[in-house]
Amino acid sequence: MDTRAGNIVGEKDDYDMSDQIDSCKTSLLNVQIQNMEHIVKTAKGHESVYWHLAAHGVPKSLHCLSLKLAEEFAVNAVARSRIPLPQYVYRLTDPSFHHVVILTDNVLAASVVISSAIKTSINPEKLVFHVVTDKKSYTSMHAWFAVNKIDSAVIEVKGLHQYDWSHEVNVRVKEMLEIHHQIRNHEYKKLKEEDLEYKEENYHKLNVLNPSCISLLNHLRVYLPELFPDLNKVVFLDDDVVEGSTRTIFKIVDGWWLYGMNVFDLRRWRKTNITAVYHDWLKLSLNSGYALWHPGALPPALVAFEGHVHRIDPSWHAAGMGHRYPEVDRRKLEAAAVIHFSGPAKPWLEIGSPEVRGLWYRHVNASNEYVRRCGITA
Repeated sequence: MDTRAGNIVGEKDDYDMSDQIDSCKTSLLNVQIQNMEHIVKTAKGHESVYWHLAAHGVPKSLHCLSLKLAEEFAVNAVARSRIPLPQYVYRLTDPSFHHVVILTDNVLAASVVISSAIKTSINPEKLVFHVVTDKKSYTSMHAWFAVNKIDSAVIEVKGLHQYDWSHEVNVRVKEMLEIHHQIRNHEYKKLKEEDLEYKEENYHKLNVLNPSCISLLNHLRVYLPELFPDLNKVVFLDDDVVEGSTRTIFKIVDGWWLYGMNVFDLRRWRKTNITAVYHDWLKLSLNSGYALWHPGALPPALVAFEGHVHRIDPSWHAAGMGHRYPEVDRRKLEAAAVIHFSGPAKPWLEIGSPEVRGLWYRHVNASNEYVRRCGITA
């Protein structure tokens, strides 16, 4: 009896030891799996950051285009010729024409926006494009539209250095840009300190890497009444859009606001305090410790324009084509008035989605001498 009891106890101890070993192996395996999952998530997070950082760079082909055009401006009198021609200058302030505003330093993007708008317009001869750019891009922008003249519409190119703003406006613009810089720098510092994992809710944090967060041209839209004191109504287009059909845009009587494509009633705007409210909310964001919103021009603008916006059918505006995995519905894209490449993956960047980049590149003049020499292809 004693011997058998001893055997039973020994066998039980062996089973217990085996269970403990299996349990340890399972626990160790779970820990290893968790570690591997964390490594994968972290790697995906880093990869997502690198993808967003790629949006910062200027492609070699676009850099080439700007340099070639700047050189042309310096040596070719045609590239420096006046635009528009004297007989068309009156159209720049004539309310019977449709005025389209583009704020950009991207020559190719500006040419695509204008080309697509003209192609899809019923009456392109009624269009007047006002291209506003910065000082460093002015010569290239001017040279492009001076050399590549468009007979069916009028185009004006103006540099920010050519505006004679009051001291008050200059101070407010400088203050606005400084606050946007501070908001962006604060969020960027937080991003660098985080161990960013690949989560859907973390995606918006990467918007701080978008160069538009601190772009003066991007934030100047809130000063359109000052930029165009002689105009009462304008269509504002971002430089990352292409037009589907503009025939109905200009039939709108009331002003409405939508990111990417905007119809502004400047006359009514001047009677409001929209710009002042925009500045007030920027200061509130600063004083709140940057807790009100993430970097960008849209959040304070949404607040400032509250009560001054008229809703439209969202099918007009096919947005989000610049995100990593855009939702592509060909029928909706073809029916949209504007295809908007909002997001980091602009169509002129290699990180752009091949599925939708073609919608943009079909408006690039591939036969243009400068486009060919700089190797700009889809």
